[in-house]
Amino acid sequence: EFQTFQHYFKQINLRQDMFRQIILLLALVALAQSRRMRLVPKWARIPGGLTRCSIGARGVWGVNKNQDIFHMAGNKWQHIKGKLVHVSSGRQVWGVNRHDNIYVHRGGHNWQHIGGKLTNIDCSNRGHVWGVNRGQQIYRRHGKGWVRIGGAAIQASVGFAGVWVVNKAHDIYHRKGTFGDRPGNGVGWIHIPGKLQWVASGHGLIVGVNKNHDIYYRTVDPKHPVGTKWVHVPGKLMQIDVHGNTVVGVNKSSGINAEYGGNVTKTNVIVEDKLAKGLKLDLEVVVNSGTGKKTAVAKTAYKTDGFNGTFDANLDLAGPTLLATAVSEYSGVQGGAKVGFDTEKSKLTENTLALGYTNNDLTFVGFIKDLSVFEGMVHHKVCPDTEVAAVLSYNKGNNACAFNFGTKYTLDKDTSLRMKVDCGGNTTLSCTHKVKPWLEATFSNSLNAKTMSGVNHGISLEANL
Repeated sequence: EFQTFQHYFKQINLRQDMFRQIILLLALVALAQSRRMRLVPKWARIPGGLTRCSIGARGVWGVNKNQDIFHMAGNKWQHIKGKLVHVSSGRQVWGVNRHDNIYVHRGGHNWQHIGGKLTNIDCSNRGHVWGVNRGQQIYRRHGKGWVRIGGAAIQASVGFAGVWVVNKAHDIYHRKGTFGDRPGNGVGWIHIPGKLQWVASGHGLIVGVNKNHDIYYRTVDPKHPVGTKWVHVPGKLMQIDVHGNTVVGVNKSSGINAEYGGNVTKTNVIVEDKLAKGLKLDLEVVVNSGTGKKTAVAKTAYKTDGFNGTFDANLDLAGPTLLATAVSEYSGVQGGAKVGFDTEKSKLTENTLALGYTNNDLTFVGFIKDLSVFEGMVHHKVCPDTEVAAVLSYNKGNNACAFNFGTKYTLDKDTSLRMKVDCGGNTTLSCTHKVKPWLEATFSNSLNAKTMSGVNHGISLEANL
């Protein structure tokens, strides 16, 4: 193997002009990759209970099940007098009450009633206001009145990414000509694939939740004002809003308010099969524009016939964390190792060794983890109708030993008998019969052979449709 590596490295011409070409290529790759943004799901619970929440230029606002209004001042909720069922934070704070009356916040505990009737309303950071009424009619605020917009919707959102709505069937639409938070009515609706019950328009980002409370986002830009695809992220929310690099929402348990991590730029520079065949180098840099946090990981992988190895380094300034793995096989014998080392603390974080052997009828696997846990497994096909297997483990930390033994005997192509015994004397006997090609029935009995107690009987059916 060492001679092979020498051969590969002798083939590398380290001329100066070649280095310039490589650096230029990597720079172009980094530039292209850095334009791909994604959201990293890092939800943090905000104390309080809300049924609706909103985030915008006026901060975080919300209402609870009692229609009380709250504004987050610093890290605490401030109660604002009045009653609303929905609130929107933008250049101003707008809201509607249970009678569909419309209000705009005028500071302190003061609300001004605005003519019209709406069930849902949204205000952008530039002060553009859109909403829908109980008849699913869409309106835009113009001057001191409302302009009717063609179409039907149950919820609307306006932001830098334009106007987005969802209708009663949870279909999604974008208003053409509104990207960039432009004034005006727009010039028609563009249907967006997918189904959502709530959508929110942000800056370069659209977020939404469906009827199952699954969370999705899609990135947009001036050249692609409707984006290309929805991306699912972990979590459950029934209502959602976005501002800058932060997303807020409430879940089904009546109002746990959650905050979202923000935009992340990920850059990967990959060189594969260039320095040596089977060798892959990957430098990954991740920048969170919301928190300013930067991380980098250098990954190395080498694969040949009979060998697969990796070496990763988390490039933390306080001290990189190293992780190495290796797996090899020769003539039925397999060996593997995994080692982790924290350079900051100068200690091993994990170390595991494994050894295995396989031939036609016999399989053995042994593990040693952290030099304290030992485990061995063996499976032997004694004859075409009979198989036996055993597992033995020992934990040096608590001096505990465990043993399990099992056997299987095949009566015919449809029926088999099984027995399992552990070191505590618990014994299980079972019979499995294939009733139909797609249906199996299992009858089992278990007891503690040491005490002759704990007798249990069971019947189970398994259908593969």
